[in-house]
Amino acid sequence: MKVEADLVAFNGNIITMDPQNPHASALAVKSYKILTVGGEDEVAELVPTAKRVIDLGGKTVVPGFIDAHTHITSDGVRSRHTQLDKAQSAADAVKMLKAALPEYQKGEWVLGFGYDESTWKTKRYLKAKDLDKVTEEFPVMVTRIDGHLASVNTLGFEKLGLSPKLDGVMKDKNGNPTGVLKDIDEVWNKTWPGPERIREGVKAGNRIANELGITAVVDNARKGSLKHIREVEIQRELTARMVVNIPVAQMNHLVKLGISSGMGSPMVRIGGVKVYTDGSIGAMTAKVSKAYKGAKDNTGIFLLTPRKYTSIVRKAVKNDIQLVTHAIGDEALEMVISTYEKVKQKDRLRGQRHRIEHAEMINEYQIRRAVSLGLILSMQPNFVGRWQQ
Repeated sequence: MKVEADLVAFNGNIITMDPQNPHASALAVKSYKILTVGGEDEVAELVPTAKRVIDLGGKTVVPGFIDAHTHITSDGVRSRHTQLDKAQSAADAVKMLKAALPEYQKGEWVLGFGYDESTWKTKRYLKAKDLDKVTEEFPVMVTRIDGHLASVNTLGFEKLGLSPKLDGVMKDKNGNPTGVLKDIDEVWNKTWPGPERIREGVKAGNRIANELGITAVVDNARKGSLKHIREVEIQRELTARMVVNIPVAQMNHLVKLGISSGMGSPMVRIGGVKVYTDGSIGAMTAKVSKAYKGAKDNTGIFLLTPRKYTSIVRKAVKNDIQLVTHAIGDEALEMVISTYEKVKQKDRLRGQRHRIEHAEMINEYQIRRAVSLGLILSMQPNFVGRWQQ
């Protein structure tokens, strides 16, 4: 029976990563897998029936990159809104947001993402008084580049319905909310779009990945995103393999249904359960052992208690679910590593490949202990490039 390839590519410079045969000129793909890699003669009989044939014209083909830590669906959703990473001041950010106002319908949240005040001459977070200059008729929310700090205008704060007494609501010297919100999950939930926008975001996120040569991602997805990722997969519109980490709030659902890490299809698989133990350095919410410079007595925050985290770890280990733990500050890292030490199931831990995300302020002793437990340190070099000072 003749094989019908999904794709045949020829006349190229294909980097195979095989030391014995490092280069080839043609390849064929079927059902997400490479059928053959070699010369034109090895794919010639597949060309007439192939669904797609590409003449590479001498161009180079390399294996796709895998990005082990992304928020690619969220990035796709955000891509239709204002990107503030180029803003050089609060005034710049306000100007960019104002320019985008015609794109929004009445009642919609005006959103902006990725500002980084650490690069500004006046290093301060955006506040309600800044965002009220954008508009007082629409709710406005912007997030800092780390995703752990948001700022809203006065109307936005009212729409969120947050109590001024809630932890994470920053206040001025008179006790009034400034519009700055630190690590409050409800902020993201109430501004997250509907199903159609999420599906558009999944496809946009895939395009962003592909443009960078990324063909597989680990996506730290928000609540409900997996359903929409699967819908895009069913439509055959996914262009990157996706390993989806599920928020810890949905962990009990996985356990009840008997779903464990690795289950899924060739394009979409369940990764692990994502849990946050602290915030970020930029928002001064990463849990550290010494106070932040210029912030007396502030050593960041734990986002859950050691007892709660221990319960989550034990449940993950028992049910063969990979745990994906966000921990940045040295105090948060100590809590994570010491918790795994108490579990005392090293053989099982190694097989489940539990991860610590970021691990920015980890010390040598903590590294040795993490390695002995088989924990994977999923680190991002760009953090060092941006914020090492």
